Amino acid sequence: NKIRVSPESIGVTPGVSGALLVTALILFESGDEVLLLDPYFPTFPELVKLSEATPVFISTYPDFSLPLDKIKRSISKRTKAVIINSPNNPTGAVYSEKDLRVLAEIAKDKGLIIISDEIYEDYIYVGKHFSIGSVYENTVSLWGFSKTYAMTGWRLGYLTGPEIFMDRVHELLQYLYFSPPSIPQIAAIKALRLGPPKEEISKFKEKRAYILENLSDKFRIQSADGAFYIFIKPPRGAVDKFLGDAIKKKLFMLPGKVFSRTNTHVRISYSVDLDTVKKAVKILNELIS
Repeated sequence: NKIRVSPESIGVTPGVSGALLVTALILFESGDEVLLLDPYFPTFPELVKLSEATPVFISTYPDFSLPLDKIKRSISKRTKAVIINSPNNPTGAVYSEKDLRVLAEIAKDKGLIIISDEIYEDYIYVGKHFSIGSVYENTVSLWGFSKTYAMTGWRLGYLTGPEIFMDRVHELLQYLYFSPPSIPQIAAIKALRLGPPKEEISKFKEKRAYILENLSDKFRIQSADGAFYIFIKPPRGAVDKFLGDAIKKKLFMLPGKVFSRTNTHVRISYSVDLDTVKKAVKILNELIS
């Protein structure tokens, strides 16, 4: 990631959710505003509110790209931070290095903290991953083992950030968790030595390509260059009815309102085998035929 850190400036947590929790508890307080890009991972606004700060939602519809102008306009005297997630859950969007560098300049000019959730960093099919923490020191960067190494049940994440912030992280981690379980940490060391499972990750690229090629163009698909999600818009609206009809055919997706203040889309996850993906695409096309 080209982020220069020492071992002492890394905090190990029970999952990335644990890293997000300590970050929010340390950085936010009543009166603060935190910029969130909509759609968002559902944990983000809840942790902001838990810290008694106020989430400020910025729409990324319709193309889910980084809305730099909207971010500029949303900054107030109370703005403390902006949270980004690239590759993104639920949209699959991947923010470009160019846009992230501009965001870093905006944050530097306004004295903002950037919180960058990079859990899907190895799942990129178009372009390449860029860590904003490599160019902006006032960044809290978060990663984990759940996605790249399929270690969801092991609950292990890690984070790094400015030295003064990390001093407080280590203090708070000691009181909250003392230490993440040792067994997942031993497994994670082995995983890191083996490196990302490129062959398995390439299968996701194949599944993504199949969906994009075979899903009816009546679905409006934007971005989806990373992670393993596609945020689709049913052609006739009525998301709840669409999902109900899909469930009757044993196809399960999540409504957009789980991830957004609007309910115009549904999230597809293709973290299943290719045969299941093919069956799902067939059902989706049947639903709008």
